[in-house]
Amino acid sequence: MEKTGQGPGDVKITTKADALLGPDAYTLSGAQTVGRVRFAIPFAGNILALAGRREGMIALGGIAVLVLFGRSMARPRTPAA
Repeated sequence: MEKTGQGPGDVKITTKADALLGPDAYTLSGAQTVGRVRFAIPFAGNILALAGRREGMIALGGIAVLVLFGRSMARPRTPAA
């Protein structure tokens, strides 16, 4: 990434594909980018990868059961009339 000025359009981005040894033959300007990052979830990819494994499905299922069980235990009980 090369910054040529102060604004967001004054940035040049050189990309590189995973299968290539060197950078791509073209650059992108900051004005060609679309969208804005509002928030990031750093470990979401790890959770999705874990969910694809048997151990991950067991762990995520157990967490779901604990959350549901915890919610039912936290509700106030109304006396029977």
